Amino acid sequence: GLIEDAISEFQEAVKLASPDDGTKRYFYCCNMLGICFMEKQLPNIALMWYQRAMQTLGLEEEELQGLRYEIANAYEMSGEKDRALEFFEQIYAIDVNYRDVGQRLAQLQAFRQSDQEGNYSF
Repeated sequence: GLIEDAISEFQEAVKLASPDDGTKRYFYCCNMLGICFMEKQLPNIALMWYQRAMQTLGLEEEELQGLRYEIANAYEMSGEKDRALEFFEQIYAIDVNYRDVGQRLAQLQAFRQSDQEGNYSF
């Protein structure tokens, strides 16, 4: 399918770039690979690519925020809600108005609260 074709092309392209080559090609390829793997419902593979994208030198704060957001989404999709919460908190600490982070934080905190309450039976 189209997603597999895109993955194949970005995997080839990322081999021609590096995180410290003075361009953002590595960042863009890794980020797009993360997006493609999220489309395929494979958050753990997406996380690997998002974390590689974070290694790119000279990223702007907005690019870092976007990556943190995608990482948080991937952790949430994979069921690692505490890790997702960590990344949403990092975003919120820098910009309380970033996308829907305030709402996502509230949902995850509510989930954590109800989960903790559910763990104590008397």
